[in-house]
Amino acid sequence: MKTLAIAAAALVAVAGVASADTYTPTLSRIEISEIRSLVPNADLSDLSTYQVVALQSAIHGDDSGAAAQVRAILN
Repeated sequence: MKTLAIAAAALVAVAGVASADTYTPTLSRIEISEIRSLVPNADLSDLSTYQVVALQSAIHGDDSGAAAQVRAILN
């Protein structure tokens, strides 16, 4: 019985780690709207994971220069 409990706990731990590797950040509708208000012609298709995270940082960080940061990330 003890071995079964240990095996079940190990399986749960491995399953949690495996699912964590598949997370891909995406922009919410609110974030897309904010980006488009800063850069109206922003092409938000085919963004890399790095670009998504950088865009989120740009719009949720200090407001000064957010539009320039968004343009730089997308170019």
